[in-house]
Amino acid sequence: MAFFGRGKDDRKSPMIRLQRSDYQGPGELRRLINDVLSQKGLRARDVSWSLCSPRGELRMMGLKVLKSQSHDYAKLLLNELQGKSNAEMRNLMLSAAEFDSDVVTNVAQTLMAESNSQLREKGFFLVRQASRDKTQALLGGMLKGTDPEAQVVAIDLLKDDPEGLRRVGLGTVELQRMCENEDERVRKAGFDLLNAMTQRTRHQDLLLLKGITDDSYQIQSLCARTIGGLLVNDDEEIESGLISLL
Repeated sequence: MAFFGRGKDDRKSPMIRLQRSDYQGPGELRRLINDVLSQKGLRARDVSWSLCSPRGELRMMGLKVLKSQSHDYAKLLLNELQGKSNAEMRNLMLSAAEFDSDVVTNVAQTLMAESNSQLREKGFFLVRQASRDKTQALLGGMLKGTDPEAQVVAIDLLKDDPEGLRRVGLGTVELQRMCENEDERVRKAGFDLLNAMTQRTRHQDLLLLKGITDDSYQIQSLCARTIGGLLVNDDEEIESGLISLL
């Protein structure tokens, strides 16, 4: 293909100009993108660079080409991470979020399992960016798993979504286990969820009482505010429980 060579004329090709940001204004950008999309025989490696672009228009161009072909998208995305800057990797995850749930789950799980903290962060970033219908099952696994950081991310995304919590099947036992976890981050996430709930069971209200004796001052303060609201409503069982703790 002529515009992938190294000749003098190739510097004027639409693809090369887009890669070099050699255009003036949004009108010329759209024209160059349309010129690229009209080309025949584009390969994944010809457009994969655009998935890391800070410009949404260029990412969508690459996605349009790739989605018109058959690829192992998860493998392609993971390979594209190699040698990229932090900003480029985040842009790549924005592109990854546009694929289906299988691709999102595969890429996110692979990155979250990495020992490299930068790669793990990109996995969590992808989970945050992808639409909820693509991550529902993934969030359930994160919530009930043993990775503290993954649990914290999952709760942060679900704590204001009662229907989402119901769908992932977080029950009283799992929530209590989180509030009693050795890892302070997990305990705080559990109590954050409890405090955010507009409708709690009696057992969950009593679980909040335990929070005011937690070693973490943040958890103590969080639970004390909610318990204070229950006391205003003359909740005798809470009053009795509080007295027994004191």
